[in-house]
Amino acid sequence: MSRWKKIAHRVALRVEEEFELRKARLREDPTPRAEDIVIVPYRSFGDPSSLHVRGRVLRDRNISPAGEHETVWRNMVNVYKRLASDEIPGARLVAAFRGAEIEATADEEGYFHFEFPVALGGAHHGWHEVQLRLADDGDGKTAVAHVLVPSTDAEYGIISDLDDTVVQTGATALTSMVRTVLMHNAHTRIPFEGVSAFYRALHRGNRGEELNPIFYVSSGPWNLYDLYADFLAHQKIPAGPIMLGDYGIDEETFIHDPHDEHKLRAVRGIMNAYPQLRFILIGDSGQRDPEIYSEVVRQFPGRVAVVYIRDVTVPERDAVVHSLRDSLREAGGEMVLVQSSLEAAEDAVGRGLIPADSLPSIAQEKRIDEAEASDATLQQG
Repeated sequence: MSRWKKIAHRVALRVEEEFELRKARLREDPTPRAEDIVIVPYRSFGDPSSLHVRGRVLRDRNISPAGEHETVWRNMVNVYKRLASDEIPGARLVAAFRGAEIEATADEEGYFHFEFPVALGGAHHGWHEVQLRLADDGDGKTAVAHVLVPSTDAEYGIISDLDDTVVQTGATALTSMVRTVLMHNAHTRIPFEGVSAFYRALHRGNRGEELNPIFYVSSGPWNLYDLYADFLAHQKIPAGPIMLGDYGIDEETFIHDPHDEHKLRAVRGIMNAYPQLRFILIGDSGQRDPEIYSEVVRQFPGRVAVVYIRDVTVPERDAVVHSLRDSLREAGGEMVLVQSSLEAAEDAVGRGLIPADSLPSIAQEKRIDEAEASDATLQQG
């Protein structure tokens, strides 16, 4: 293990130790004051008969809002606060929607996920707000969960990875990834060039009505949810449900929940929820998106219009990805390896997924993003 890897691992272990200490203190004090609790809802999805409501109940760590000119130290402190979160196990919540109320209970990690039965009817697509409050504190902290119900008129859905697909993270190099996570916030992290305009084009589709839903699936931890959500908003990338993973750190490994299992399970859940929709899958070659998406294509024959994989890896890994692409083609699927969002957009035009007149704005944004990324690199140097 390299020197930098050892340092990064020690930092991660220290965070995990603090995390466990806080969990122990929480067990000793299981009933904190309501004013010290925060409900953190996650954007989720549903259909006209039920809304999935997801989130977590935590002790409020008073994480300051991100800004473009935050110090590195403030960014690191906020990341530490996120990773060393104190969950409220067994917290009871009341969810209210259109006059109806149901109660839910958070699990031992503070997470809650339940289905709110509704009768929206076919015309009530779009984002819906579910009001949340603590069951034992009627006048205390509240929150609003946003749940997307896709339109039956959607042309297709999009399922996208986040790290090294939308936002530049450097997940293929541990030191680069740790530096990015620790030193940057939602306003200073760098998008891949042209990705915002490309995703807006996919969201609009050929009809230009912004009906095509986008789902973001990543193996990143739920603790960083607000970073991802704020990044998407800051970059004007269409909002969508975000599915992240639980994490853990021990002496041998950083992640307890296997990357393949988590992402495959999440993608399956989305595609099963909307059996009438075809999907575009977008990821990168850095981790195992090609393997996962290949399996999805095989499990859902005829449901995947195309898989776009951004090439961010070395030739040895590329050889594996090329082999997967070729075998998938033999099975009737299509995986397209691209270097940029513009290249993917040009292919999408050829497939009739987005109109040709969307290409100039994607190309222009790509040039602007490249210039800003170059400036940021010079400043860091």
